Amino acid sequence: MSYTPVPKAIDPVIRNIMLLYPRLREKEYSVRGWFKTFYIPGLPNHVDVRSFMENSKSQVLELYGREEFKRGFKTRFILNVEMERRDLVTGEVTTVTPYFHSQSQIVLEYTDVSEIYDVMVQQIVEEMTKFNKRGSNWALRSIIGLDILMDRYRPLGGGSYIPLPSKLAKKNAIVNPNNEDDECFKWAVTIGLDPADVHPERITQRVKDNSRNLCRDGVEFPAKEEDVRAFEKANPDLAINIFGWEKNVSYPIYYSQKEELKRVFAQEKYLRLLQEKEKEQIGRASCRERV
Repeated sequence: MSYTPVPKAIDPVIRNIMLLYPRLREKEYSVRGWFKTFYIPGLPNHVDVRSFMENSKSQVLELYGREEFKRGFKTRFILNVEMERRDLVTGEVTTVTPYFHSQSQIVLEYTDVSEIYDVMVQQIVEEMTKFNKRGSNWALRSIIGLDILMDRYRPLGGGSYIPLPSKLAKKNAIVNPNNEDDECFKWAVTIGLDPADVHPERITQRVKDNSRNLCRDGVEFPAKEEDVRAFEKANPDLAINIFGWEKNVSYPIYYSQKEELKRVFAQEKYLRLLQEKEKEQIGRASCRERV
């Protein structure tokens, strides 16, 4: 993860300022469905959400860098605040303590965790804006605290055939190998390199023959993240990116670090699109000439 912890040698004045802010701690009981929940309590009369989140950022990024989460994790914020509204006629004050949630974020080895943090902060700010639009005159009275939800993330374990979700299947843009073994990863890569025009999902003799051209040294099936790394190392001319699909949203699971190779692939794809467009234009011109 691309975050470098703050050096231990901190200016004494800055250290004294930091001591004024509450420290992150682990809760005894985690939120249901999550591995661990950490908590940063708010300060009395602290009514600026962005400054509170900015002051909490270094503690959260240090948490993200802990050894137990180095291999990838899911995270989410829940901000608890106190808000009040005064009736303009009666002067009566109503107080509520709502919770504002960010969306869950997937963090992998090379994810920019600082950017992920900022994204979740913005999501919470937007949720608070929506809350204020539903009822006028609400004012932030204090920040009660911030929950940081953490869960280990190990989604990669490609095995046998699983039907595509209907929304993906309707796109007709994804080949889903119809295999009966645990080598789905191998078949997906093989078919992706040379898909058949008709029923590309079938494991034909041609697909089996093509799969023998791929080096699989150090790769075990069903493939896990370390197996994908081994496969990329054994096949230096291939770059693998893997995405997951959950609740109609795609998210990255594994990104290849072969940046130069990915740029070459992108250039080749762009050239192919240009060539196809030129062919279409030539075809249209020929038709006009015949007419």
